Amino acid sequence: MSLTAYKKQVGILKLIAAKSLLTWIPKDGQNEGPILLQVSNISNLQQTPAASSKIMLKICYSVDQAETVTYTFTFITSDAREQADSIKSSLATALRAARIGVAGTIYDDSSQLLQDDKLQKQVLTADPALQKTFTTSMAMRSSETSAIRAASQFWSSRLHLLREYSMIQNQKRGSYNILAALKPIGEESIASEQPLTITKEQVQLIYNQYPIVEQIHNCEVPPLKELEFWSRFFQSRLYKRLKGLKITAIDPADKVLDGYLDEEVFKGHAKTYKVPRIFDLEGNQEDHSQQQAVQLQLTKNQHLMRSFNSLSGSILAKTTPLDIQQEEATLNILLLRDLQTLPEQERPILRIRDQDLRFTEPSQPGKLLDLLTKANSEAVFPDLQKDLEDRFPSPCSSILYSRETLDDSSSCDRSLQASSHISELLGQSRLRSQPIPESMGFSVTIYDHIRTSHAAVTELLKQFWSAFLSGSPERSSEIILLAECVHRLKEYIEDIAQKAEDEGDSQMSAAKRKAHEIEERSGQTVRIDYHKTPVGTSGVKRLFQSTSDSISKAIDQYKQIAS
Repeated sequence: MSLTAYKKQVGILKLIAAKSLLTWIPKDGQNEGPILLQVSNISNLQQTPAASSKIMLKICYSVDQAETVTYTFTFITSDAREQADSIKSSLATALRAARIGVAGTIYDDSSQLLQDDKLQKQVLTADPALQKTFTTSMAMRSSETSAIRAASQFWSSRLHLLREYSMIQNQKRGSYNILAALKPIGEESIASEQPLTITKEQVQLIYNQYPIVEQIHNCEVPPLKELEFWSRFFQSRLYKRLKGLKITAIDPADKVLDGYLDEEVFKGHAKTYKVPRIFDLEGNQEDHSQQQAVQLQLTKNQHLMRSFNSLSGSILAKTTPLDIQQEEATLNILLLRDLQTLPEQERPILRIRDQDLRFTEPSQPGKLLDLLTKANSEAVFPDLQKDLEDRFPSPCSSILYSRETLDDSSSCDRSLQASSHISELLGQSRLRSQPIPESMGFSVTIYDHIRTSHAAVTELLKQFWSAFLSGSPERSSEIILLAECVHRLKEYIEDIAQKAEDEGDSQMSAAKRKAHEIEERSGQTVRIDYHKTPVGTSGVKRLFQSTSDSISKAIDQYKQIAS
């Protein structure tokens, strides 16, 4: 709290509401009204230098990226410099805390994810395969395409990876029962006089979950030393009571700490809560059940139940509340959904002309029965079979044949056709079920290059079709640049095929040279296994066949629109 002047009027400047609100209130009811500034909306802080005669604090304030408003406060007390430094330091700390809170929810905004270069680098570092795909995709881009646009196009289809990584990095550990995690001091450690190991973070958690411990610490330290207090605390009955353990007669007594067992926090006075009417019908009949097995045992283990309830309540009170209005929550509680009326179903109304002429004739089930009994099955079944074959053709209908066309001369040919057709299907199924070779005949370097290039080519085709099918005139320049990149993809595949061919030729030459050396040295003829040599151009083109067809399709579609 500092005495300052704003527009030549004196007032009090201070931070309130857990340092989330900065207020300036005029003194003695002057004309200027009070000023309330949310710390999270402060965009800039400036303070006059130490050599300046006037000590002023300039605050730039903006809400939702609107016009920035400037507030200048002049400190007029004798210790103005100290007060200005204190206010500025508190504001800077509150600003950092507010910005950290906002940064924790960056994964909710896709535009921020696409602009976060640091996050994208972290994702690439964590996934080497994705980093190779990104590098190859950047190398394929047109020279006229900027690196920022190319990166944005790459990450636009991988927002889920950025969002998932951001969520993992922003996760924090929730509250837990600190006393249950700490191990009590045993007799051996006490006898050996080992130092007590407890961190400042653990002490702060104890204070947050058990405020009575902080009160006792402030009262008893000093005269007790810090180490002595915590050693006696973990051996006391107070520690067992807070932890929820049963106190026995053999537990050591502590004259100082055991005196706090009679505090109000352990007497278990019931707190008054506002209970909704729907939950408070005649005290809730379940509390007065006539079954002996489920009666509440109020006279047993009261301290244990109270300790657990108090701990659970304190942990839940510190959790982030749900983003729901109190009125809406109350309405949801009081809403009797079983009494709601069903929504009226919307059905299309079918209107038929001349309904009187069509539906006035009385039904005569006997006519249909007579027609079915008198029908000739030999004349009906061929027509029925023909209708079924026309309306519902079978996948193997080419193998089937009718009874009329079956004769001795054609049955053998049709059986052979059916047998060859089934053999072909079985062969295709066997090829699909066979495991794919690890490198498919290529060297490790070429195979890795093929996999990375295929992922990059597929990514570029996705970007092209996304822009091409959007129909947006604003993306016309982007479509032109992507079309140029797609035109060069076949040349890129040819380069890969040529590299594979050159590598195969070099390895074949090395194998022939080695065989010739063995023949000259031993006189034995060495046969070269040509099947073990790396696959060349034909293998690469066979792998990229479907991709090449997709590229040709994209080029043809673009030429039709461009022409």
